[in-house]
Amino acid sequence: MEVAEEARPETMRIITSSSRPGDILTKAERKALQTLKKNTALTILQADKDNANLILNTVDYNQKIISLLEGLSYRWLTRDPTELTTKNHTIA
Repeated sequence: MEVAEEARPETMRIITSSSRPGDILTKAERKALQTLKKNTALTILQADKDNANLILNTVDYNQKIISLLEGLSYRWLTRDPTELTTKNHTIA
């Protein structure tokens, strides 16, 4: 506990004295990004892997989501399994 109390003031000093990183996008890139974000025909998502973004046609994206949800991979639950799952995985 003492170590944490000693580290706290130094941590706060570092945080308060640090500056925000500079913008890595040019003005043209920032403007293009804003234009893409405003376009409701497009859906922009962060990829599951890597540090990448995906730009998808919104209609195609929504159709894919519906097809996944209507498939056999998912089913409606009749009750919330959280309590049972939590009880079964509680560490003593």
